[in-house]
Amino acid sequence: MSGHAHYDCMQRWAEAKTIADLGELGALWLEGEIPSQPGYTENCGPDEETEHLIPVLARLNRGGFFTTGSQPGGEGETASNGEWRQRAAVDGFITDDGLLCRIDDALARVDGLTWVVNTASWWRDDYRPAEPVTWADGQDYTWFGARLSRRHLRFPYGETGALPALFGAWQVTVVDLEWGRDDRLWPVLDEALYVGERP
Repeated sequence: MSGHAHYDCMQRWAEAKTIADLGELGALWLEGEIPSQPGYTENCGPDEETEHLIPVLARLNRGGFFTTGSQPGGEGETASNGEWRQRAAVDGFITDDGLLCRIDDALARVDGLTWVVNTASWWRDDYRPAEPVTWADGQDYTWFGARLSRRHLRFPYGETGALPALFGAWQVTVVDLEWGRDDRLWPVLDEALYVGERP
């Protein structure tokens, strides 16, 4: 992919003003229609493990949940013959209070799912983790749910026009508490997009 294509793509991100704008571009990136997004390596698409989640993640992005990180549930062996496992998880930004309430209602009806909702802090990130989401060789490796600061958000999104929207958005993290499971979180979030809207 040429540097020119990356430049044109980043110009589109620079023109984004709202969470909806970011979500549309996020969906296009997930679907391979644009090559780059802020905070990721240039001309690099989603990880291979995310491929089967692209349709639901794209719908979430277009439905008002601009996703910035996600992973499926899974388990297996590490290269050193140890065990690894991870929880299905997603995080991102929402400004639509109605969508936030629908997700809250959906999670309340299903066992085993949890979430954390923050707004941007003024000074520093709060790295007290919501939940460990990746475990390998006997220890936790990654977590989802840190409260991000305005300073942190300026690093990947400072060149977009949507930075004020991100400062005021809800930072939302949703995690399936059962290690390895990958068939519960995504249908619940997908359904929350359309509650009260489907015929």
